[in-house]
Parts: sequence; structure tokens; C-alpha cells
Amino acid sequence: MIQPVRTHPRIVEMDIYRSGCTCGGEHPAPQVTLYSGVDACRVMAEDCRAIYKDKPVFLLFDPQTGAVAGEELLTQLQRCGVRVLPCRLPEEPLADDVTVDRVRAACRSCCLVISVGSGTINDLGKYSAFHENIDFWSMPTAPQ
Repeated sequence: MIQPVRTHPRIVEMDIYRSGCTCGGEHPAPQVTLYSGVDACRVMAEDCRAIYKDKPVFLLFDPQTGAVAGEELLTQLQRCGVRVLPCRLPEEPLADDVTVDRVRAACRSCCLVISVGSGTINDLGKYSAFHENIDFWSMPTAPQ
């Protein structure tokens, strides 16, 4: 059963975001929300299924971030029936041209990129999603 789409708290106030512009042009405000909890993988997977239905989703992580949350998120996405394409990068990946090209090519057929981690993993996912015009979500794993 597909869960309804949840509404999570916004971490970017639209009025404050728009008031920072000095060029006078129209800019779309980012739709950034935040959820934090021990069930974050389950919640993200259910939200993903509710929003993207049967469209393919790209999941990016490395061995470290996979152990912290990536493998659990993969399991939860599969449990929810999400068509997920996992990409397990090697330990301590670099954001070099070869890796960027690999990630961009692999995510091209997807509607969403989810990066599990922070730093390089997030940079690779965000950059690839932007250049392929794909939605981007992040599952941060850095300690508080």
C-alpha cells in the first residue's frame, strides 16, 4: 500500500529566501524540508514511493555510508516497491571527471537521485542531479 505524501517542516522560509535577492528577478524558492528520526530510512522510502510511484530512483553511497544508512535505505526502498538503482562507489570516492561521468550516466534514466552521506557523496549526487535535471534528496550521515 502506498503511503500518503507527508508534510515535513521546511528549513528554508520562502519569504526570507526571496527577500535576499537584490537583482529584482524572480527566483524559485527551494523546497527543502527536514526529517530526523531513528526511522528516517523507512520514512524516506515511504515518501519516495508516495511521490515518485513507479519511476526509477538512483541511490548513491560508498562502503562507509552504506554501513551507516545506505544498505538500510536500499532495503526500505525495495520493501516499499520503489524501482531503485543502487550505485555503490568505492571507499573514499573522488569527485573527479571519471566518477562524475559515471554517476551522471548511471542516473540519467532516473527521476530522483538520493545521496547517502555528506561531503563527496552529496556533491556527486547533487551535481549529477542538477546537470541531468533530476530531483535530489539527501540522507546525511555525518555525526552531529
